[in-house]
Amino acid sequence: MQKMGALPQDALPVGGEAVYEYLKDYHSQMDWKGPRWMPGPASGEFAQNVVNGWQKPTISGSTVVIRNTFGLLDWKIKGGTISIRRAQWLTIPVIPAARGLSAAEYRAATGDVLFIAGRALCHRIGKKIEAVYALTKVVTQFPTKNAMPTNDQLKGVFVGAVLELVRRETVRAA
Repeated sequence: MQKMGALPQDALPVGGEAVYEYLKDYHSQMDWKGPRWMPGPASGEFAQNVVNGWQKPTISGSTVVIRNTFGLLDWKIKGGTISIRRAQWLTIPVIPAARGLSAAEYRAATGDVLFIAGRALCHRIGKKIEAVYALTKVVTQFPTKNAMPTNDQLKGVFVGAVLELVRRETVRAA
Protein backbone atom coordinates (compact mmCIF):
# COMPACT_ATOMS: atom_id res chain seq x y z
CA MET A 1 0.00 0.00 0.00
CA GLN A 2 2.86 2.39 0.75
CA LYS A 3 4.01 2.20 -2.89
CA MET A 4 0.70 3.69 -3.99
CA GLY A 5 1.52 6.97 -2.27
CA ALA A 6 -0.91 9.02 -0.22
CA LEU A 7 -4.27 7.32 -0.22
CA PRO A 8 -7.56 8.48 1.20
CA GLN A 9 -8.16 7.40 4.79
CA ASP A 10 -10.99 5.16 3.54
CA ALA A 11 -8.67 3.01 1.38
CA LEU A 12 -8.29 0.11 3.83
CA PRO A 13 -11.97 -0.06 4.83
CA VAL A 14 -13.10 0.18 1.19
CA GLY A 15 -10.65 -2.48 -0.01
CA GLY A 16 -11.41 -4.73 2.96
CA GLU A 17 -15.16 -4.42 2.46
CA ALA A 18 -14.78 -5.25 -1.24
CA VAL A 19 -12.81 -8.41 -0.44
CA TYR A 20 -15.31 -9.37 2.29
CA GLU A 21 -18.24 -9.07 -0.16
CA TYR A 22 -16.23 -10.93 -2.81
CA LEU A 23 -15.55 -13.85 -0.43
CA LYS A 24 -19.22 -14.13 0.52
CA ASP A 25 -20.24 -14.06 -3.15
CA TYR A 26 -17.47 -16.51 -4.15
CA HIS A 27 -18.55 -19.04 -1.56
CA SER A 28 -22.28 -18.57 -2.18
CA GLN A 29 -21.60 -19.87 -5.71
CA MET A 30 -19.27 -22.68 -4.64
CA ASP A 31 -20.36 -26.25 -5.27
CA TRP A 32 -18.94 -28.26 -2.37
CA LYS A 33 -20.38 -31.56 -3.60
CA GLY A 34 -17.52 -33.89 -4.44
CA PRO A 35 -17.75 -37.08 -6.47
CA ARG A 36 -18.91 -39.14 -3.45
CA TRP A 37 -21.45 -36.60 -2.17
CA MET A 38 -24.81 -37.96 -1.03
CA PRO A 39 -27.80 -35.90 0.08
CA GLY A 40 -28.53 -36.12 3.77
CA PRO A 41 -30.54 -34.46 6.51
CA ALA A 42 -28.33 -31.34 6.56
CA SER A 43 -27.71 -31.02 2.81
CA GLY A 44 -26.83 -27.47 1.83
CA GLU A 45 -26.00 -26.33 5.35
CA PHE A 46 -22.25 -26.55 4.79
CA ALA A 47 -22.33 -24.02 1.95
CA GLN A 48 -24.51 -21.64 3.95
CA ASN A 49 -22.29 -21.99 7.03
CA VAL A 50 -19.23 -21.02 4.98
CA VAL A 51 -20.95 -17.87 3.69
CA ASN A 52 -22.33 -16.98 7.13
CA GLY A 53 -18.91 -17.57 8.70
CA TRP A 54 -17.31 -14.56 6.99
CA GLN A 55 -16.82 -11.74 9.49
CA LYS A 56 -16.67 -8.04 8.64
CA PRO A 57 -13.13 -6.77 8.08
CA THR A 58 -11.14 -5.46 11.03
CA ILE A 59 -8.34 -2.96 10.55
CA SER A 60 -5.22 -2.72 12.66
CA GLY A 61 -2.61 -0.24 11.48
CA SER A 62 -2.06 -0.98 7.79
CA THR A 63 -3.55 -4.49 7.94
CA VAL A 64 -7.03 -5.69 7.06
CA VAL A 65 -8.11 -9.01 8.57
CA ILE A 66 -11.17 -10.94 7.36
CA ARG A 67 -11.91 -14.13 9.30
CA ASN A 68 -14.18 -17.06 8.68
CA THR A 69 -15.57 -18.55 11.90
CA PHE A 70 -16.84 -21.78 10.31
CA GLY A 71 -14.06 -24.19 11.28
CA LEU A 72 -14.77 -26.78 8.60
CA LEU A 73 -13.77 -24.34 5.84
CA ASP A 74 -10.15 -24.71 7.00
CA TRP A 75 -10.56 -28.47 6.57
CA LYS A 76 -11.68 -27.98 2.95
CA ILE A 77 -8.78 -25.60 2.28
CA LYS A 78 -6.01 -27.74 3.80
CA GLY A 79 -7.44 -31.25 3.93
CA GLY A 80 -6.40 -33.63 6.69
CA THR A 81 -6.56 -37.05 8.21
CA ILE A 82 -9.41 -38.39 10.34
CA SER A 83 -8.59 -41.29 12.64
CA ILE A 84 -10.46 -43.20 15.31
CA ARG A 85 -10.52 -41.88 18.87
CA ARG A 86 -12.97 -43.83 20.98
CA ALA A 87 -14.48 -46.29 18.51
CA GLN A 88 -13.09 -49.40 16.89
CA TRP A 89 -13.90 -48.20 13.36
CA LEU A 90 -14.77 -45.07 11.44
CA THR A 91 -18.12 -45.58 9.73
CA ILE A 92 -18.37 -44.01 6.29
CA PRO A 93 -21.94 -43.92 4.94
CA VAL A 94 -22.32 -45.62 1.58
CA ILE A 95 -26.08 -45.15 1.18
CA PRO A 96 -27.93 -41.81 1.33
CA ALA A 97 -30.17 -42.92 4.24
CA ALA A 98 -27.10 -43.31 6.48
CA ARG A 99 -25.60 -39.89 5.70
CA GLY A 100 -25.29 -37.69 8.75
CA LEU A 101 -26.27 -40.49 11.14
CA SER A 102 -24.11 -42.60 13.41
CA ALA A 103 -24.61 -46.35 13.11
CA ALA A 104 -26.62 -46.28 16.36
CA GLU A 105 -28.81 -43.43 15.08
CA TYR A 106 -29.34 -45.28 11.79
CA ARG A 107 -30.37 -48.46 13.65
CA ALA A 108 -32.78 -46.47 15.86
CA ALA A 109 -34.29 -44.63 12.89
CA THR A 110 -34.74 -47.67 10.65
CA GLY A 111 -34.95 -50.61 13.02
CA ASP A 112 -32.42 -52.39 10.80
CA VAL A 113 -30.09 -54.96 12.31
CA LEU A 114 -26.55 -54.10 11.23
CA PHE A 115 -23.76 -56.66 11.08
CA ILE A 116 -20.15 -56.69 9.96
CA ALA A 117 -19.37 -58.36 6.64
CA GLY A 118 -15.77 -57.86 5.57
CA ARG A 119 -14.98 -54.16 5.93
CA ALA A 120 -18.60 -53.00 5.94
CA LEU A 121 -21.52 -52.62 8.30
CA CYS A 122 -24.44 -54.17 6.42
CA HIS A 123 -28.13 -54.99 6.61
CA ARG A 124 -30.30 -57.54 4.89
CA ILE A 125 -32.91 -56.67 2.30
CA GLY A 126 -34.72 -59.95 1.71
CA LYS A 127 -32.02 -62.40 0.68
CA LYS A 128 -29.68 -59.62 -0.39
CA ILE A 129 -26.99 -57.97 1.77
CA GLU A 130 -26.44 -54.22 1.35
CA ALA A 131 -23.51 -52.25 2.78
CA VAL A 132 -24.69 -49.28 4.86
CA TYR A 133 -21.31 -48.09 6.17
CA ALA A 134 -17.76 -48.77 5.05
CA LEU A 135 -15.45 -49.49 7.99
CA THR A 136 -11.95 -48.03 8.13
CA LYS A 137 -9.33 -46.98 10.68
CA VAL A 138 -8.30 -43.76 8.94
CA VAL A 139 -9.52 -41.46 6.17
CA THR A 140 -7.50 -38.79 4.40
CA GLN A 141 -9.43 -35.94 2.88
CA PHE A 142 -7.57 -33.93 0.28
CA PRO A 143 -8.01 -30.16 -0.05
CA THR A 144 -10.97 -29.08 -2.14
CA LYS A 145 -9.85 -27.44 -5.37
CA ASN A 146 -10.67 -23.72 -5.41
CA ALA A 147 -11.95 -23.79 -1.82
CA MET A 148 -10.56 -20.25 -1.66
CA PRO A 149 -9.87 -17.72 -4.40
CA THR A 150 -6.20 -17.16 -5.16
CA ASN A 151 -4.22 -14.42 -3.46
CA ASP A 152 -3.96 -12.67 -6.84
CA GLN A 153 -7.76 -12.66 -7.14
CA LEU A 154 -8.15 -11.20 -3.65
CA LYS A 155 -5.44 -8.62 -4.32
CA GLY A 156 -7.18 -7.65 -7.58
CA VAL A 157 -10.48 -7.09 -5.78
CA PHE A 158 -8.80 -5.03 -3.06
CA VAL A 159 -6.72 -2.91 -5.43
CA GLY A 160 -9.66 -2.46 -7.81
CA ALA A 161 -11.84 -1.09 -5.00
CA VAL A 162 -9.08 1.25 -3.80
CA LEU A 163 -8.40 2.51 -7.33
CA GLU A 164 -12.11 3.20 -7.79
CA LEU A 165 -12.07 5.16 -4.53
CA VAL A 166 -9.01 7.15 -5.72
CA ARG A 167 -10.74 7.83 -9.05
CA ARG A 168 -13.87 9.11 -7.27
CA GLU A 169 -11.80 11.26 -4.91
CA THR A 170 -9.82 12.69 -7.84
CA VAL A 171 -12.98 13.56 -9.80
CA ARG A 172 -14.58 15.11 -6.73
CA ALA A 173 -11.45 17.20 -5.99
CA ALA A 174 -11.22 18.47 -9.59
